[in-house]
Amino acid sequence: MIDEHPSRRLWRAVETVHAVTYFSDESLEAATSCGYRGFWMGYFAFRAAPLGAVGPAAVEALFNNFHAERVTRALPDAWTFAPPSTALTARREAAASALRRCGLTAPDEYLLQAMFGSVATIAPHGRPLFAANRALPASGDPIADLWQWCTTVREHRGDGHVASLAVLGLDGLEATVLLAAERGLDVAMFESARGWEPRHISAAQQRLGNHGLLDVDGLLTDDGRELRSQIEDMTDRQAYAVISRLGEAHELVLHHLEHAADLVHAAGIIAYPNPIGLDRPSAAG
Repeated sequence: MIDEHPSRRLWRAVETVHAVTYFSDESLEAATSCGYRGFWMGYFAFRAAPLGAVGPAAVEALFNNFHAERVTRALPDAWTFAPPSTALTARREAAASALRRCGLTAPDEYLLQAMFGSVATIAPHGRPLFAANRALPASGDPIADLWQWCTTVREHRGDGHVASLAVLGLDGLEATVLLAAERGLDVAMFESARGWEPRHISAAQQRLGNHGLLDVDGLLTDDGRELRSQIEDMTDRQAYAVISRLGEAHELVLHHLEHAADLVHAAGIIAYPNPIGLDRPSAAG
């Protein structure tokens, strides 16, 4: 894409590869095999597992855009069905199986070393999900390790995004409402996906309107568009640490990951629109 920030380009690829853990049949079946009850218990258990047997308050804060009740219905009960160690193995193996079904090939040793080297020296302060994922040992399966690296980088950006929202004075729901207004997305999707009720969304829209960020029709004002740009620019700047540490290898890594993302898209695993912010790929991509 023309003039796209390299951090955004990296995110599009790693988010697509990472997302098989949410949408693939393999991952859904793996969560069920762990004994987790329903999609959301599996989601929270798999994503939170690197943190250990964490409770709902920490997850609500770190994940940032879920209603508290959606989290408390899953945690800590999930750990009585299968502990984090079981979840970690199940999510990794299921993701690798899904990626193989898509036709992914393993990166060579040079690329894997460059990729894992790029995150090894990033300061972990203020990035709990990144730090917890980075601490996981390599599995020895290059496809699984590729997925884990994408997940680690994805959570690095996510931690930075949450920090950016905090600096700009936005909560997760307000940020979601702004994103939906910018993209023309139906906010009802976020009621089912994030556990919010219409009254919560209406209250967020009212607050954003009072600040001059949404107009009476719920559309972004000029100030709203500027704030959306600030959010993404701040997130991109924080995420650039990965690109900078990839150095000369970054184009090779991006090429491999973008090809992997194309294969995931072609397999039809990801639905559009979706609550994770991925756009439908262009016909050229």
